[in-house]
Amino acid sequence: RVYESSNTISIVNNDVEGAFQAVNHLVDMGYKRIAHIAGPEYINIYRNRKQGYIQALINNDIEVDNSIIITNNLRYESGEEAVKTLMALKNPPDAIFSSSDYAALGAMNWLKENGYEIPKDIGIVGYSNEKFTSFISPALTSVDQHSLEMGRYSAKTFFDLKKSNKKDLILISLTINPKLIIRESSNRKTK
Repeated sequence: RVYESSNTISIVNNDVEGAFQAVNHLVDMGYKRIAHIAGPEYINIYRNRKQGYIQALINNDIEVDNSIIITNNLRYESGEEAVKTLMALKNPPDAIFSSSDYAALGAMNWLKENGYEIPKDIGIVGYSNEKFTSFISPALTSVDQHSLEMGRYSAKTFFDLKKSNKKDLILISLTINPKLIIRESSNRKTK
C-alpha cells in the first residue's frame, strides 16, 4: 500500500491492471454476470482493484451492477457471507472476482458445500496468489502480485540509497505489473 499524501519511495503492484486481467479472463471463459468481493475503498489497493473490475466490465459491454459488488474485510468468513448474499439474489452471478484469495476461498468452500460445481456453475478468481491457491480443489485462479520481486526491489532501493549517503530524499516510484495465474476455478473451457 502507498500512503497517498506522502512523498515516499514506493514500489507497488498495478492493481487496476490485475483486476482488469482477472475480469477479462472470466469474460473470455464465457461468464457474463461477474460479481466483485471488494475491500474497503479507503484503502487504495482495493479502490484500484474495483476500478480495474469496472473498467473490464465496461470494456466488454457488461453492465456494472452495484447489487453484485459486496464490500467487506476480505477474510475467509467474509467470503462465505458475501457468496451467501450473492447466491440468494433473484439473478445471482455466474462468476466472482475477489480482491483477496482468502475471501475467494471462503466463497468457494460455501459454494461447494451447497452443491455448486466450480467452474461449471460459477467461476472464481482471487487476488494475491497465496501459497494455498494451487493446493486446494479446484485450484484457485489468482492474480500474482510478484511479492518477492517487489521485496527485492525494495531491499535493493533501500541499500542503494543507504550506500549513496545522500541527505535529500530521492523520490522513486516503481509499479510492477501482475500476472494472472489461470487454474481450475475459472477455466471452464477445459472441462
